[in-house]
Amino acid sequence: LCSDILVCKEYMDSDLCGFTFTCNAYNALFDVMEMAYSKDNYEVKDENQKVLFLSGEDDPCLINLKEFRSAVNLFKQVGYKNVYAKLYKGMRHEILNEVNKERVYDDILHFIEETKENN
Repeated sequence: LCSDILVCKEYMDSDLCGFTFTCNAYNALFDVMEMAYSKDNYEVKDENQKVLFLSGEDDPCLINLKEFRSAVNLFKQVGYKNVYAKLYKGMRHEILNEVNKERVYDDILHFIEETKENN
C-alpha cells in the first residue's frame, strides 16, 4: 500500500477494505489494462495536452522501470508531445498517502499551475 505504517493500519482495520478480488474483477482489470496499453484505443484530440505519469519507485503495480517507461512512451507514440514522468524514491502504490506525500501534492499542483499558464 504505502510506507506509512499508520495508513496501512487504518486500511487493515477498516471494514471497507481487505475484500477478496473475484475472478470477474480480475477479468475486468485485465480487460481495462489491455485497452489502456493498446495504441488503437487512443484518439489524440490535442497533441499539446500535457500528460503526467507519477508512481512510487517501490510500487508493485509499476512492475519495473522498463514497463513504466513503456507506458510513458506509449503516450508519446500515439501523438502526445508533452509527456512527463516522475518516480518517487521509497514510495509504494498510494503515493498520496505516503509519509512525504506533500512532495507529490506539490508536484501535482506545480504541474497544474504550469499547464494553466501555458493554455
